[in-house]
Amino acid sequence: MEIRTLFPTRSSLLLGLATFLFFWGIWLSGVSTPFVYDDHWIIVQNPAIRKIFPLHRFFLDPHTSASPTTGMSQTIYRPLATLSFALDLKLWSLRPFFFRLENILGHFLVGLLCAWGLRTWGRLSPEASLFAAAVFWFHPVQVETVQWITQRSNILCLLGVLGSLHFFCKTQPHTFHLLGGFALYGAALLAKEAAAPLPLILFLTDERRTRHKKRYCLLIGLTLLYVLVRTQILGQLGQRAYREENFFSNLLIGGLSWWEYIKLWAFPVSLTISHDQTILSPWESPWPWGGFLSEVGFILGGIWMWRKGNHRATAAMGWMLGGLLPVLGIIPTDTFVAERFLYIPTLGLAWGLGQCYDRTVSSWRSWVALLLILGYGWRTHQRIKDFRSEVALWESAAQTEPSNAYATLCLALAHEQAGHLEQAAQLYPQALLKNPSQDMAFAACNNLASIYIRLRQPHKALIWAEKALKIYPNHPTALYNQSQALIKGLGK
Repeated sequence: MEIRTLFPTRSSLLLGLATFLFFWGIWLSGVSTPFVYDDHWIIVQNPAIRKIFPLHRFFLDPHTSASPTTGMSQTIYRPLATLSFALDLKLWSLRPFFFRLENILGHFLVGLLCAWGLRTWGRLSPEASLFAAAVFWFHPVQVETVQWITQRSNILCLLGVLGSLHFFCKTQPHTFHLLGGFALYGAALLAKEAAAPLPLILFLTDERRTRHKKRYCLLIGLTLLYVLVRTQILGQLGQRAYREENFFSNLLIGGLSWWEYIKLWAFPVSLTISHDQTILSPWESPWPWGGFLSEVGFILGGIWMWRKGNHRATAAMGWMLGGLLPVLGIIPTDTFVAERFLYIPTLGLAWGLGQCYDRTVSSWRSWVALLLILGYGWRTHQRIKDFRSEVALWESAAQTEPSNAYATLCLALAHEQAGHLEQAAQLYPQALLKNPSQDMAFAACNNLASIYIRLRQPHKALIWAEKALKIYPNHPTALYNQSQALIKGLGK
């Protein structure tokens, strides 16, 4: 990577230095925050990462992905990310500072590769490629991936994808380059399943696509092999059954998710770690249909751009949509919308904005770009503050979506784990008023029973334990709480 390719003039070099300082000034503000949410199950409480060897178990045993009590062994297969956590634990013990610093370094490196790639195979000018890298670095939706340590899988995945593109898009690739491209694509898949759309992205990006049919066949074959191995190890393809047991219902929900992602890209204001799916029956609501039609319209717009000869615009659009394909209803997932799913597709947005920058001849384009990056940076800095503690993270989520039962339940649990029992006792009943699922309702009732036992109020504990048993009559922890409430009540 030659510096002159990205910074051909002194002014561009100074601009790059300013961007570099801006990056570290923003992202280092959150490097000292603790482990949050899934970090506890995948890192802190995961016995499998206490040792590194034998290495093959990370790739063949799904139970290495998280604590056995979580049930994640049937839904997550990201062996490279899990292996990286084992290495970190060996190096740093359970010090989140170093874990998160690695995420920030990885995010920085991805941005550099983004600038380099969009300058070469993306055909952007030096200024536009730096602007695109800044969009990728500072867009507020990226905070969830960088600050939430277990989402390192996104960073490793995109590093592999960009490295693979670097090899495949060479003007005169040698056998070494092709082998490197396939190896890095395989590594990207083992980091996260989000790499699967790479053959589509490469096809749209490659200017000599018609000469490389064998390459695409091999890439598709490698993708299918990965899907087969992943399904064999996990025992299932998706994370859950299709919504309403219907593939097309899932696609409609995926259309609604697409519309939410467009809004998050355009207006990154209502950011939360838990986006609630408020529409349970997609066939009866116009919103999923509207989202699905917007998805179809986006595809048709890309085809129109292609037919007009603007292949790079289509490639950027393909990166945006293609990067989201695994979570838009084709494969059933547990999550309706998640900002971390936008980490890889945001590179497509950055590429598209970079093309707009190059096509705009007005003198004010630099000022618009600067204001956009400063706005992104400010919002990113504000979002990073939400990750300063488990309580702060879920307070932000509950404030952003007041009707979200899961966010309120997790806020109550965060207070309970922090020892704030009175606050937790007030929040759990609020979660029950927000149409929670059966599992969430049970958790709220059962946790309330446990809290009131610790607060030495057995009569209240008994009420909530019995409510929990009405949901799951033979649940052992609910039966235990009931017995403890009865014993302590008799003692009084």
